Amino acid sequence: NFANAPLAYSAGLTGTGFYDQNSRLIVTATNQGTATLSGKITLKTLPAGTYVATDLFTGATIRFAVASGTGVMPVAVARWDTRAFSIVRVS
Repeated sequence: NFANAPLAYSAGLTGTGFYDQNSRLIVTATNQGTATLSGKITLKTLPAGTYVATDLFTGATIRFAVASGTGVMPVAVARWDTRAFSIVRVS
Protein backbone atom coordinates (compact mmCIF):
# COMPACT_ATOMS: atom_id res chain seq x y z
CA ASN A 1 0.00 0.00 0.00
CA PHE A 2 1.47 3.32 -1.10
CA ALA A 3 -1.14 5.56 0.53
CA ASN A 4 1.56 7.37 2.54
CA ALA A 5 4.12 7.67 -0.27
CA PRO A 6 5.36 11.24 -0.81
CA LEU A 7 4.65 11.05 -4.57
CA ALA A 8 1.65 9.62 -6.41
CA TYR A 9 1.12 9.52 -10.17
CA SER A 10 -2.14 9.33 -12.11
CA ALA A 11 -2.82 6.24 -14.23
CA GLY A 12 -0.24 5.61 -16.94
CA LEU A 13 2.49 7.77 -15.42
CA THR A 14 5.44 6.69 -13.28
CA GLY A 15 8.44 8.51 -11.89
CA THR A 16 10.68 9.28 -8.98
CA GLY A 17 11.76 12.20 -6.86
CA PHE A 18 14.84 13.25 -4.93
CA TYR A 19 16.58 16.33 -3.54
CA ASP A 20 19.67 17.44 -5.47
CA GLN A 21 22.90 18.99 -4.16
CA ASN A 22 21.23 22.43 -4.25
CA SER A 23 18.30 21.26 -2.08
CA ARG A 24 15.89 21.44 -5.04
CA LEU A 25 13.19 18.80 -5.29
CA ILE A 26 13.67 16.97 -8.60
CA VAL A 27 10.66 14.98 -9.86
CA THR A 28 10.40 12.92 -13.03
CA ALA A 29 7.31 11.80 -14.91
CA THR A 30 7.47 8.96 -17.46
CA ASN A 31 4.84 7.82 -19.93
CA GLN A 32 5.51 4.31 -21.25
CA GLY A 33 2.32 4.31 -23.32
CA THR A 34 1.80 4.93 -27.02
CA ALA A 35 -0.23 8.15 -26.68
CA THR A 36 0.28 11.48 -24.90
CA LEU A 37 -1.10 11.46 -21.35
CA SER A 38 -2.42 14.41 -19.39
CA GLY A 39 -2.33 13.54 -15.73
CA LYS A 40 -1.15 14.72 -12.36
CA ILE A 41 1.55 14.24 -9.81
CA THR A 42 0.43 14.46 -6.20
CA LEU A 43 3.15 15.66 -3.85
CA LYS A 44 2.73 15.10 -0.12
CA THR A 45 4.61 16.38 2.94
CA LEU A 46 5.58 19.75 1.40
CA PRO A 47 5.03 22.92 3.44
CA ALA A 48 2.03 25.01 2.43
CA GLY A 49 2.70 27.63 -0.21
CA THR A 50 2.99 28.29 -3.91
CA TYR A 51 5.47 26.24 -5.92
CA VAL A 52 6.90 26.42 -9.42
CA ALA A 53 8.01 23.32 -11.29
CA THR A 54 10.52 24.10 -14.05
CA ASP A 55 10.95 21.56 -16.84
CA LEU A 56 14.69 20.85 -16.87
CA PHE A 57 14.68 20.17 -20.64
CA THR A 58 12.49 22.99 -21.99
CA GLY A 59 12.39 25.62 -19.24
CA ALA A 60 8.55 25.61 -19.26
CA THR A 61 6.99 26.21 -15.84
CA ILE A 62 3.99 24.85 -13.96
CA ARG A 63 2.71 26.78 -10.94
CA PHE A 64 0.74 24.94 -8.25
CA ALA A 65 -0.29 25.34 -4.62
CA VAL A 66 0.27 23.12 -1.60
CA ALA A 67 -2.22 23.16 1.27
CA SER A 68 -2.60 20.77 4.21
CA GLY A 69 0.58 18.98 3.12
CA THR A 70 -0.64 18.08 -0.38
CA GLY A 71 -0.13 19.66 -3.79
CA VAL A 72 -1.27 18.51 -7.21
CA MET A 73 0.83 19.31 -10.26
CA PRO A 74 -0.83 18.89 -13.66
CA VAL A 75 1.46 17.40 -16.29
CA ALA A 76 1.28 16.24 -19.90
CA VAL A 77 3.81 13.68 -21.10
CA ALA A 78 4.20 12.62 -24.73
CA ARG A 79 4.26 8.94 -25.66
CA TRP A 80 7.43 7.10 -24.58
CA ASP A 81 8.77 10.26 -22.99
CA THR A 82 10.14 11.38 -19.63
CA ARG A 83 9.96 14.89 -18.22
CA ALA A 84 12.13 16.12 -15.35
CA PHE A 85 11.19 19.05 -13.12
CA SER A 86 12.94 21.17 -10.51
CA ILE A 87 10.39 22.21 -7.90
CA VAL A 88 10.91 25.22 -5.64
CA ARG A 89 8.68 27.13 -3.26
CA VAL A 90 8.11 30.73 -4.34
CA SER A 91 5.78 31.95 -1.58
